[in-house]
Amino acid sequence: MDDVGARLERAIDELLDRRSADSSICPSEAARAVDPQGWRDLMPDARAAAGRPRPPVGSR
Repeated sequence: MDDVGARLERAIDELLDRRSADSSICPSEAARAVDPQGWRDLMPDARAAAGRPRPPVGSR
């Protein structure tokens, strides 16, 4: 996994940790957190990162 993928996964984890257990996020939120100006270019990587298995909330 490249650096962008790792940064997106960390952004996803941080966003999910701040939400209630029954809430979700959009991959675009992670992309915007990583690159507010160029987030659209990150969307394929953000979708891929969002599709990878995640540890349950509270166990990260």
